[in-house]
Amino acid sequence: MMQKMKTRAFWDDALSYSTVKICKIHDWRLGALHYGFMIGILLYVFVYAVYWNQGYLQKDVPVGNIRTSIGTPPDSVGLQTSNNYPYCLESQAQSNGFNNLPCIYYSGNSVQIPDGLSNPFLLVTRTKNHTLNNAGADCPVNTQPSCIVTDAQAANNTLGTTVRYFTAGIEDYTLYLEHTVFGKSSGFVGRNADMTGGFYDRDTGKYISPTTNRTGDIITIRDLLKLAGVNSLDVASGLGNTYRYDGVQIMVLLEYSSRLSNSSHFEYKITARLIQGVDTALYAPDDEVTSSVLSRYGVMVGFVQTGTIGVFSFPALLTAIIGGAVLVGAATTLVDLMALYILPEKKFYTMRKFDDNDANERRKYEEEETKAKFEEQERKSARELVTVDISKSPEAV
Repeated sequence: MMQKMKTRAFWDDALSYSTVKICKIHDWRLGALHYGFMIGILLYVFVYAVYWNQGYLQKDVPVGNIRTSIGTPPDSVGLQTSNNYPYCLESQAQSNGFNNLPCIYYSGNSVQIPDGLSNPFLLVTRTKNHTLNNAGADCPVNTQPSCIVTDAQAANNTLGTTVRYFTAGIEDYTLYLEHTVFGKSSGFVGRNADMTGGFYDRDTGKYISPTTNRTGDIITIRDLLKLAGVNSLDVASGLGNTYRYDGVQIMVLLEYSSRLSNSSHFEYKITARLIQGVDTALYAPDDEVTSSVLSRYGVMVGFVQTGTIGVFSFPALLTAIIGGAVLVGAATTLVDLMALYILPEKKFYTMRKFDDNDANERRKYEEEETKAKFEEQERKSARELVTVDISKSPEAV
């Protein structure tokens, strides 16, 4: 019997179980800290995580494509003669301390290279043509090695003739932009005409040209440059000349989002960023010109579609709420640590919180229970004996 009790005591100690004990501590410092944590967590979960951050949505990274076209200046603006543009040599020799060049004119289709389905594309602001002086009679087609312009020949002005031109009125040309987007989880497929948005000015926080009753977004090249922080093409580019001469690259960001008040309605903002120090030179293929090198420089425009779109999802909402429940547990642990290890009353709080109900106390409890049962059995047996004695007495007969 003794051995059995020892064995049980060993396993009771080895496989002991710790449970949570509810202990109410009357201390305003701990209460204020705890309720402060709870209020903060509730605000974070329901105001920020669920509402503002749209934690109730199954979100997608949008995927789509873009089509662009360039139009000549509208009739209200029109192209002027070259002597009316201050950067043209026909107007003056210099502008802002930089030498001017003769100006030429491009149609909308010709000023954009390559075509409108390319990303990025170049809007030509300067054209350069270097032609060899000794090309020979056979160079209408490249039948001789001398017909090919090498890099060394192109860099040597004595071996050929170089002419340069600016594009007249490029700032007044217009960019037409049509874009489509697809979301896998939401199943949304649409174009910009199915959404609301447009070109967005980060500085003013306003749309320049919100889409209304038309299929695409339209903006002038001048306004597009301003969105990227380029107020003029005739200022120093940092590469030795002006933006008009050296060229500049602009990254256009199309950011999609689901509206807070209606997750099935999608919005977009088109912003622009300037990328400094990028070589924008684009060279014509050999079949376009022979015995010469035709290069173009200008505004390099690239597009990136980004943002998030989504639809309501109960698992997503549940995930956001579970995150709040985890924070509640962490806050409770912090308050416990403060009570047990930081406050001056930490020893008293520790005694009240932890109750080590060890095996000896349990065995004592079991012995008392066994003794109580034995005494109850004895009392029951005594009552039965008394009943029998009475039934056998002469008076009972």
